[in-house]
Amino acid sequence: MLARYRSQFSSLSSSSGADGARLWDKSSRSLLQVRALADDAAGKGDDGNESFTRQMIRRVLHGKGGEEKPDAVVEPSEKASEENALVPSSPESRFREVLAVPLTRRPLFPGSIMPVPLSDPKMLEELKDMRRKGGQMYGMQLLLFGHRRLKRVRTVDNSPLRVAVEHLSEPKERPDDDILRATQIQLVSTLRDLVQLHPLYSEQLRAFAGFGGDFENVARLADVCASLTSAEGEHLQKVLEELDATERANAALLLLKKEVELCKLQADIGRRVEEKISKDQRRYFLQEQLKSIKKELGLEQDDKSALVEKFRDRLKPLEGQIPEDAAKVIEEELGKLAGLEASSSEFNVTRNYLEWLTSLPWGLSSPERLDLGHAQQVLNEDHYGLEDVKDRILEFIAVGKLRGSTHGKILCLVGPPGVGKTSVGRSIARALDRKYFRFSVGGLSDTAEIKGHRRTYVGAMPGKMVQCLKSTGTSNPLVLIDEVDKLSRGYQGDPASALLELLDPEQNKSFVDHYLDVPVDLSKVLFMCTANVLDTIPGPLLDRMEVLRISGYTAHEKEHIARQYLQPQAASEAGLPRDAVQITDPAMTELITEYCREAGPVSFLLHSMKELKLPSMAILSKKASGKDA
Repeated sequence: MLARYRSQFSSLSSSSGADGARLWDKSSRSLLQVRALADDAAGKGDDGNESFTRQMIRRVLHGKGGEEKPDAVVEPSEKASEENALVPSSPESRFREVLAVPLTRRPLFPGSIMPVPLSDPKMLEELKDMRRKGGQMYGMQLLLFGHRRLKRVRTVDNSPLRVAVEHLSEPKERPDDDILRATQIQLVSTLRDLVQLHPLYSEQLRAFAGFGGDFENVARLADVCASLTSAEGEHLQKVLEELDATERANAALLLLKKEVELCKLQADIGRRVEEKISKDQRRYFLQEQLKSIKKELGLEQDDKSALVEKFRDRLKPLEGQIPEDAAKVIEEELGKLAGLEASSSEFNVTRNYLEWLTSLPWGLSSPERLDLGHAQQVLNEDHYGLEDVKDRILEFIAVGKLRGSTHGKILCLVGPPGVGKTSVGRSIARALDRKYFRFSVGGLSDTAEIKGHRRTYVGAMPGKMVQCLKSTGTSNPLVLIDEVDKLSRGYQGDPASALLELLDPEQNKSFVDHYLDVPVDLSKVLFMCTANVLDTIPGPLLDRMEVLRISGYTAHEKEHIARQYLQPQAASEAGLPRDAVQITDPAMTELITEYCREAGPVSFLLHSMKELKLPSMAILSKKASGKDA
């Protein structure tokens, strides 16, 4: 075989005339490949075990050395037999008429496999006659295997489409056709280039070999090469219709070379896109990889990534409950934070802003307990007397139970100092199972304390209501606004007007804090206010409140409060056991009438603590003398 190829190359090189020149121009590159590969295969000899073409195919599939890889399929024999084929062929006489399946994009070549979806009911019925299956069939996907070329002669039936065909014979190949053999070698060489560019083609070639493909048949090899390409259907159809082996091989070689150039172009485009990445981006990617490696090794924590992850973890329980406006702002700020340098001042501003936005209980509410019995028990445990106030509070809770909620009402406890206004508000929160938050507005003259500062200022903070929501972690706490009658007014604004917006049920549904700059729903918050007098409360603000007056205690009520609440508290404050000191009735009466004449019993606690300092000192002196003895 080696000598034959060398002689063919020599005769082709020495030919003269127009035919020889044309033959040389058409096949010069292919014949150079013949000489190179022939010289390389000199060790095999003419009567070697492998054909020359099969050696080249083996090099394409297994590499230059030709060694077979462990996972390689076994190559077919010199001529594919019936038992080696994936789908055994049948005599031509059996198929004078066949079922025609339309192919929309690409034709099917002999030796190739193509999946085809079917939905025509009559076509499906024909196929079910071949092989019955249980259940109703709405569609089918055929795996077609091409055996030979057919030519449609006439249409036998249109539903389903059945045609009469003529079987076309494969072209006969002459062993002495130098051009055909050179084209064959060029096909194999181009296949090798294609496999090197993309390993997927190697798998397809192995599949063809496993299905009984004959690489020695140039016409069949051309079919395989054409089916490997991504050419348009019309170009593939031309290869399919070509019956001359040389012309078919040339057409397939053209498509194959275009495929090689396309793969090279794709690789070149990918390389150029990579080169367009700027130096800063490359540095950024490397820094991120370095941070990831250090993070895995425990050498460094990526603060920015950890911050973003922390903020997103906070938002997961609130998914679907955050208002659209707030969710949009949060996403924008998270994207902004990811692109900022940690050393920039804007990074800290954005981080603090996100801290507040993600810490608010968007839509989260604690269950409210509207139980009159429980409320009465809590009020009696915490306070003695105040029957009128307790009745009004129970009435307030009863109305809330009938309405389904207590929000929308604003209670204002009015009374002298020390009568328990603040503690009553705390007891109401405990009776309703609401979180409790208190802040005082006595002497307040800056509206920013209520509505927050603008974020443009250094050290800006949200207002008290936003701080309340973050502190309590719920959107329906009980908020006690203390000393509402002592509001001031200055050049920084009118806090009374800010409170007016805060306490108005029609406006606090979309309360906008200057710092957050997004609407916050405060309609579920239960507001309570305390004041000593009503005269200094602005009229519009007072009109929104339901006033509960708490007058002073009688001497009998003060004595009961002193023995039940204040005496144990005074002993505890002095560092003594709760029952270590007993106050006689005459001493209690004198203490209340002479030293605690104000409306509340606060002075009793102060005088009791003063008197209990002597027993505390005596106990310590006795212990010290015992140790010395």
